[in-house]
Amino acid sequence: MKRPFAVIGFSSALTLIILNFLSIKWALAAFVAVSVLFVIFLANQTIRKAAVLPVSMLSAALACLIFIVSYYNVFLPQTALSEQTVNAEIYIVDVAEKTENGYSYTVKARSLDLPDAPQNIKLTVYSDSRIDAQSYEILSAKISLFSTGSNAFESRGTFDDGIFLSGYLRTYRGLGTEIGGITRINQSFIELRDQLSSRFSTLVGGDEGALSLAVLTGNTASLSDAAYNNFKACGATHLMAVSGFNLAVLTGMLYKILRRMLVPKVPLILVCSASVWFYVLLAGFSSSMIRAAIMMLVFLLSKLFNERTDSLNSLGFAAFLICLDPYAVTDAGALLTFTAVLGLITVNPFLISKVRCKNKIIKNVLQTICSSVSVFVTTFPVMYFMFGEVSIAGIFLNVVLIPLSEVLMITAVFFSAFSSFGVIRSVTVFILKTVSGAMLGITEYFARFSFSKVTISSQFFALLIFCVFVLFAVAFLIKGFSGSRVFKPCVALSCVFALLISVFSVGYSSNHTFLRVLHGEYSNAVIVYNQDYALVLGLKEYNQYYTAQKIIDSNDLNTAMIIDYGGEYSFALAQESGCLNFVTENKEKTESLNCNFIIAGQFTNTLWNGLTVSYTGQNGQQTVLLNIENTSFEFTEYDLANAEKYDIIYTVNDKGYSRKGVNRWAG
Repeated sequence: MKRPFAVIGFSSALTLIILNFLSIKWALAAFVAVSVLFVIFLANQTIRKAAVLPVSMLSAALACLIFIVSYYNVFLPQTALSEQTVNAEIYIVDVAEKTENGYSYTVKARSLDLPDAPQNIKLTVYSDSRIDAQSYEILSAKISLFSTGSNAFESRGTFDDGIFLSGYLRTYRGLGTEIGGITRINQSFIELRDQLSSRFSTLVGGDEGALSLAVLTGNTASLSDAAYNNFKACGATHLMAVSGFNLAVLTGMLYKILRRMLVPKVPLILVCSASVWFYVLLAGFSSSMIRAAIMMLVFLLSKLFNERTDSLNSLGFAAFLICLDPYAVTDAGALLTFTAVLGLITVNPFLISKVRCKNKIIKNVLQTICSSVSVFVTTFPVMYFMFGEVSIAGIFLNVVLIPLSEVLMITAVFFSAFSSFGVIRSVTVFILKTVSGAMLGITEYFARFSFSKVTISSQFFALLIFCVFVLFAVAFLIKGFSGSRVFKPCVALSCVFALLISVFSVGYSSNHTFLRVLHGEYSNAVIVYNQDYALVLGLKEYNQYYTAQKIIDSNDLNTAMIIDYGGEYSFALAQESGCLNFVTENKEKTESLNCNFIIAGQFTNTLWNGLTVSYTGQNGQQTVLLNIENTSFEFTEYDLANAEKYDIIYTVNDKGYSRKGVNRWAG
């Protein structure tokens, strides 16, 4: 078997992805099934010699066992505390994050006062005001706990971080003591991250400073919603998610500098390895950084022993280590990282081999586009499941944005290290403002176009993904048993499937109405649309406004009605996209809008064939009843005030509806 770790790692990862969708009963059944298959394959001499199938089943069985053990020993004991209020001793282990209604903190609970409660667990704690305490200072607190999700995919990455519970901080007081020991190292890095954030904010300022900090450390808290969503529309948020790209740029730069200084091999490798872990700690010891660090350390060790690394085997080894945490595979960042690297390892070499150009500049541009296409192809299934949309603009914009981000990152390193020196500070600030300003301007310009992002939430795209996977699985099996290569016919068939399914998807969309619940930090909004018209209600947050606007623009829809629930975003959408009917309690808003105004009260209106809206608004309490193709949906103030964990899309026709959750990772 040529690549054992690739087989082990990918088999484990695929098994855990499936298990995280299922109940524990199915996980137990899967463990029995793959164990039996392992014994059967081991007993067959022909299959045993090939080794791939027995190793795959053994890896799957191990993954099942890890999942089951974690479920009973970690998940159940912690989630049993949900909906309870506890007295606990806690300490803050990371920098505070500003939320719409206050602050959120990652804390470690030393002790909980409930009988048989698990101790030393991580929590996300929400507070109306900033907690007056330093990192690792022990606090006595009263916290109302709730679960972060019923499964790992619903948790939006918190299970991956070892956080199964969140809580509202009711009261707290300092105990006058701090956690000591090795944790003081992490405290030093937290303080360093705070200092860097303050330095970038003060000396560079604005979104330019926030973007410079984000590219260096992955901290996007200071970046405006508008700037972040522009990057998202252009498929460029990966530049702000510290991972293999960031580590490769910085470690590669250090490696080349030390090589030019004729540093001996062993000290060179040790210094580069130490710099890897320093950067991992600086970036907050995130899962994506750990994955990247493993890959980079494997590469450095291979240099030490003069061995050439097998990238696919190294990726599989990293996957196996990450799978020791059964919930790591549910993090969108993890899935995007692995599938992107997989595309660069497998698809990219094939595409680059077809590039034949003598002009070096054009050749480099074409190779960069090949890399973008490779990543697009392999990350498409993740984008479908996690986001329900993909960025087309990103394929081409990365040709410009990736080199700019490299310059920005390296300059940010020099700024962080030498900003105390006047001349260096002035030069680096100028470069940071210029480069980050260019990146912000490019993404803002291209995010305006409707083609920048394409919705792929249709179930036909799931069918496409399934067909392509089956085709290539068959191709690999044929190659394994007969040696015949049938990959080119599989590629041709995949293209045919893609064309046919895209056509069917357009026809499918024309016969359906879609209702999308837009989740926010503290509220929900709703957009209902078909191929011609849209209805929007409850916009209170920028992300909701942005998503609604992109849906309207990308589908070239007429906004039939906007129902205002207070705030600025309903009015902003009416100004930006126009609307036929605007429902509001605030008469002052109606003066500058060219549309039909309905002062909130009570009405029933058929907006288009298949949608009837019934509205009641009295004493600030609004209720909307939507009748879509004979299916009724009711939204009260309470429904819109209790934020969902992710967007929900209802696909409705005259036969009923289907429901799909869209996990909108914010990486």
